[in-house]
Amino acid sequence: MPKKRRITKSYFNYFYDKLEWMLKNNIVFKHSLSESDIDDYLDIAQRGLLYCMIHFDQRYHCSMTTFVYAYVEQHVRNQKRDDLKARSVETDSLPIERSYTEDLDLKILVEELLDKLSDIEREVVRQKWFENQTLEEIAENIGMSRARVGQISQRAMSKMKDMLPDNLSEVLA
Repeated sequence: MPKKRRITKSYFNYFYDKLEWMLKNNIVFKHSLSESDIDDYLDIAQRGLLYCMIHFDQRYHCSMTTFVYAYVEQHVRNQKRDDLKARSVETDSLPIERSYTEDLDLKILVEELLDKLSDIEREVVRQKWFENQTLEEIAENIGMSRARVGQISQRAMSKMKDMLPDNLSEVLA
């Protein structure tokens, strides 16, 4: 287990200033149901940022900003869900929202993960998941057997899952 970092107030403020726009506009304002929620969600965002600054480790194979975004987004969503339950609003009746920024952040995360793969793994994943080709078509395109392409695909997906921090797997599910 990595050693926890000590974070000074000035370092926290510096990092918060850099990420404030993202935290407020992409997470807090998007999820707040009323004016009173904004302060609560900002508090969650600040505590989440502090947690990420203490616990971030390079083994996660993603940028600090991506790690902070995913962690804070998850906790604000959980708080929103709890707030809705407390207000007796059926969460099943609410539409599932995916914003442009969520899609963009997910795309950035996937690109960071793909960069960590070998060339052949990246090509197999790209053809299978982004071009919707079958294993037979991919095998024909790159001159390998279908079984070998399947092995490469499974290994690549396993590597990508292993590179995700535990708290990101819930966000991406």
